[in-house]
Parts: sequence; C-alpha cells; structure tokens
Amino acid sequence: MITSTVIAQQLPILILISFDGFRHDYLSPTLTPNLFDLSKQATLGHMESMYITKTFPNHFSIATGLYEDEHEIINNKMYDPRLNDTFTPANTATEWWNYRGTNMPIWTANQVIAEELGQKRYSASMMYPGSSTPYRDTLPTHLKEYAKNADWTENVDTVINWLTDPERPANFVSMYFDEPDTVAHNYGPWGQETLDAVRRVDSAAGYLVKRLRDVGLAPRTNIIFVSDHGMAEVRNVVYMSDFIDTSSFILQGNSPDWSVFVKPEKRHLKAKIFQDLLAASKKYHYRVYKRADIPPELHYSKSVRIGDFFILAREKYDLFLERPQVVKPLPQVWGNHGWKPSNRDMRPLFMAYGPSFRKDYNHLSVFPNIDLFPLMVFLLGLPSASLPNNGSLARIVDVIDVTHFEEGDETIKFLQNQISESLTSSATGYLLLFNSPLAQLNLAVFLLINLITCISSLNKRTISLQ
Repeated sequence: MITSTVIAQQLPILILISFDGFRHDYLSPTLTPNLFDLSKQATLGHMESMYITKTFPNHFSIATGLYEDEHEIINNKMYDPRLNDTFTPANTATEWWNYRGTNMPIWTANQVIAEELGQKRYSASMMYPGSSTPYRDTLPTHLKEYAKNADWTENVDTVINWLTDPERPANFVSMYFDEPDTVAHNYGPWGQETLDAVRRVDSAAGYLVKRLRDVGLAPRTNIIFVSDHGMAEVRNVVYMSDFIDTSSFILQGNSPDWSVFVKPEKRHLKAKIFQDLLAASKKYHYRVYKRADIPPELHYSKSVRIGDFFILAREKYDLFLERPQVVKPLPQVWGNHGWKPSNRDMRPLFMAYGPSFRKDYNHLSVFPNIDLFPLMVFLLGLPSASLPNNGSLARIVDVIDVTHFEEGDETIKFLQNQISESLTSSATGYLLLFNSPLAQLNLAVFLLINLITCISSLNKRTISLQ
C-alpha cells in the first residue's frame, strides 16, 4: 500500500538558503571554493533586492513574492500607527507579519495549498525570518527559531534529519545564515574578519551538499542560494540634531533608511517640518520624500508604517537622530546596506543548483527577488492561481532545465507560454528605452536569437516526449 508518507518521501526537494549580506562578487574560486565549484554546474543571474535593502523586508519578499509595501514588513525596526506599537526583529506577532491576513509564505503554501489538493507535504524552516509566525493557523512542520551564534554544522545536520524524517519528511526547507552581515557591519565588506565569515559560510554550504550526497538526496534536491542584499563601505556619519530641531518628530527604522512620524501635538506644523527637512537635505547628505512621492518604481509608499516622510542617507553615509551619549571613536570604515537596489554594492547572490536548473548558465537580464516566489511555486508543483504575488516566472523561466521534466506536453507548453510572455514584455519595454533605430535593431536581433534558442530547446524536448 502506498501511504502519504511514501509519497512525501518521493517528492522533489527544494531548499532555499540565504546568507545574510553576501555580496554577489564574493563568489570566487579562492574565497568561496565550494560555492564556486557548484556554480559551474548551476545557473547564476543578476538579481536585485527589493527596496529597502534590509534583512527582514527582503527575506519576506522572497518568501511571499510581494513588494515590501504589500506585505508591510518595511524595515527591521518600524512603528505602526494603527497598532500604536513598535516592531523589533524578535517580534513574531501575527498583526505585524500578516496585518491584512493575505500573506502566504512559500513554506505555508507548500503545506496548506497541497493539503487543499489532497496531498500531504511537510515544510521546514531553519531560523528563516518570518517563519515563527503562523499563517492560516499553520507553522512549518519542522521549525528552529533564530538563535544567535548558532552552530552551523549542527543546523545542517538538523536539516538533513528533517529531510529524512521517516514519518514527516520535509520537501521544502528555508534556511538562514546570519553571516557575513553581522561581521561586515563592524569591519566593512572587505575587512579580513568579514572575508573569514564568508569562508565559513562557504564551508557550511559545502557541508550541506556533502550531507545531501551522503544520504542519497542530491539527485532530487534543488537548492536556491541567495542573499537578502549586498553590503557597502561607510565612512561618514550625520547627526540630525546638529543642524535641525528634532523635537517635533520621531525616527523609526535603521540607518540609512528612516521613517519620519510627526508627533501628534505637532501635526499642524507638518508642512513646515517637511520643508525644513528638505532644505537641510541639500547640505547634509540625505534625501527626504513625502510618503506619497516616493518614486513608484521602488514600490515603497502604500503602507502607513513608512511614516509621514521617508529619509534615505546618501551612499557612504550613516544618519542618526542625535549623537550618542557615550562617544566612541569611529573606525576608518564599516559596513551597511539599505540603499537602492540598483546600487552595485547592494547586489545580492543568486545561484540555482540542482536537477531542475540549467548547468553552467547565466541569466542575462536583471530580475527582482520577488520572482523567486513563482519559481518556487512552479518547482513545488503548486497551482500559481491560488498564490497571487508581484513576481513573474516569465522573467526567469530560462533558468529551468526543461529536459529534466517528465510530466508531458502540458509542462512544456506552460514553459513555452512563459518564455513567449517574457520575450514579448521585454521587447515592448526595452524598445521604448532605445531611441536609436540602430540600437532598437540590435536589441530586436538579440531577442530573436534568444527566442529561437529557447523555443528550439523546448520543441526538441516536446518531440522527445511524444
């Protein structure tokens, strides 16, 4: 008799691994030999974080496929005037992580949506931000909450135990490493201490792959290696109390990203406060926006948690409300993140490894990290219509190795439609950006070559399945 446990033990496995603050250019044969070796058998690509490029917001965007102002985890620390409460990273309350009741992280979808389809699946989460909160009254079957200074070898062994559990084997795992971010904040992205942390992360990745091979799971395991953001060098600090009256507002957030809330008793001065902040910004290395005027391409204006105004310090600068009471000498350089995703220093890691991904392949166009959600939905075989999100599988469908799939023509046709949609939308958007007829012609030729290559590959696969 085939039981639900037997079926679960035969499901393809997907592991999402995030290394906090891991810059895309840390990947190298000398600094990260294990990841670099894997990259020769994997797909790489230029992924961009969501704005703001902070840890909790981006981990939750990856997990839900939603813009930050949609899922409303808009900073690592934040204030919600509806709750009259302040969020810190240790908070797991549902009203913070799922205020509207519509957020559905991928680990929840893997269990809940599958169960609605009559399937039994088990998700697991190793310290991943947001996974300790129930969604649809459901937690991951296997869960370890965040612990500072956790033993990474022990964590990997725990994940292997979850995957091989005889009664409840996980087919989806989200896994979080808090380095090299923690060290890089103190020593900068290129400090020796930071590079040592990068090497430790690489060793942990190598150990995980070895353990998967040891227990025979590697042939059916897909791994998506990512980071939430990059890391930039910072050399300067600005204190707002040095140049403006700060008594009429409060700041919530983390440098360089600050939500400005005008105090209730000062609401009648709101317009003047903004003008004062705007005037000072021209000299003191920051930008300030009214929430409604935040550039729409950043998708960061809908939530009231963003505040009345929003301040972003300029690159290479930290900004704080006032000087600390105990003054400590500043190092020559330190690290931070939070700037716009287009900033090269903010670019995160993306590498997809396993039987469902193309080998030794580079995805050419830039894509947002929210596209990982529909990709994971596809790899888990979940119905995309049940999981609305802001991502697009069409933008990254070429990372999928179509020769791996054996379901039949419907899968191939689905991927063909995704490629067609991707090329159509890309051509329309990019042609508008290229005013020169010669540039438009070159772009059209490039897209045509990609279309022929992709469709040819899929057509060959379709013929082989017939």
